[in-house]
Amino acid sequence: MFMFDDETGGTSQHFIPDATECRTCNMCASHCPTFKTSRDAAESPRGRLKLISKMLEKEESLNAEELGHLESCLQCRACESVCPSKMEYSKLLNSALEQSDVSLASPVIRALLYACSDKNRLQQLFATLRVSQQWGLQTLARRLGLFKISLPAHFDHLLPKIPKQKRLESFYPAATQRHGAVGLFTGCFGSVLDQATLTSAIELLSQLGYDVHVPTAQQCCGALHDHNHDRATAKELAAVNLNAFAEHEVDAIVYTASGCGTMLKQYDELLSEISDSSALNRFSTGLTDICRFLNSIDWPEHISLAPLSNKVAVHEPCSQRFPEATQQHVYELLARIPGLEVTPLPENNICCGAGGSYMLTHPQQSEAIRAEKLKHIEQLSPRLLVTSNIGCAMHLAAGIDKEKLQVVIAHPVELLAQQLQVRTTPV
Repeated sequence: MFMFDDETGGTSQHFIPDATECRTCNMCASHCPTFKTSRDAAESPRGRLKLISKMLEKEESLNAEELGHLESCLQCRACESVCPSKMEYSKLLNSALEQSDVSLASPVIRALLYACSDKNRLQQLFATLRVSQQWGLQTLARRLGLFKISLPAHFDHLLPKIPKQKRLESFYPAATQRHGAVGLFTGCFGSVLDQATLTSAIELLSQLGYDVHVPTAQQCCGALHDHNHDRATAKELAAVNLNAFAEHEVDAIVYTASGCGTMLKQYDELLSEISDSSALNRFSTGLTDICRFLNSIDWPEHISLAPLSNKVAVHEPCSQRFPEATQQHVYELLARIPGLEVTPLPENNICCGAGGSYMLTHPQQSEAIRAEKLKHIEQLSPRLLVTSNIGCAMHLAAGIDKEKLQVVIAHPVELLAQQLQVRTTPV
């Protein structure tokens, strides 16, 4: 068994099971999306662990092919959830990648991260892209093959129709008897491409009696930068967000994108050396998924949800399933809608292939993994597919559009807000 020392000089509990400790149950492989599509042992958790052990235990460098197997991991953490040895695979992989001195994948990815590091810059970018869509320039560029010259084709196909941007207010008062206050984390792409979800969350929270603070100084959560080995920028963004929310007295900080939530929960580690540990503690303890929060509070008697006779399939993002397993809150909330037929998307334990920026850096693998999801969607034929992560939504929507499936994708809170009924007169 390989064990390594942590920074304090103590012995870490993270380990790489050796041949005698691995139970060869193969559960990790059966839950690994890259192995499931490739059937290549090097693309399985055990295959990657051998490479990680080579780096961390034997202190040997990896060649380009070996390093490629590590980089092709989606980091969905499904293998961790089923490993009897309780291996902390994600931390081991990150340790190996940090030592490998990996550079960013392409100039396009670097440009994307540059835009994401400042929300005003990102909004200006999308405002320009929206104009190009309105004037048909994106379609013209696609027909002329210009994306093959300037941008990879998969960037173009992943880009949805960009909605008109509306600047959110910094404060929304409770619309009824006040029960508390929350801070709303908006994210970077979510603040531009998923405003429908954010406004739905604000509407629900307000009608349920909560003031909603939307700090204007907040930035990207830093997940995209961290995934692409730019931890320095991720730390800078984390510090900005911590300070932005520290200015408000709230009962909870809610996020709508589960991928952002996974990163926000790592701020304890990223900002462990900051002087104001109390602010970090308040931020971390108050952090919660929007569906979890809505399901945990009492709903006023004058609030109800209108019936809806439709079939809804639930996609469970990896960032929602692992490691906290909060996906049950989505089902419990949707069960409040009378007449709604709710069913899990088959193989929710397998990643959809989005993986943050993975769908941009590894398009072929990402689309191969997505193809299995599209088969399940086609077989179920739901009217609506709900998912709690914008990255998954964009990735699946691009596939649905490509296959011309008649399915609408939405965040669960969009559906709840659509069916919201507010009774103004007593029964």
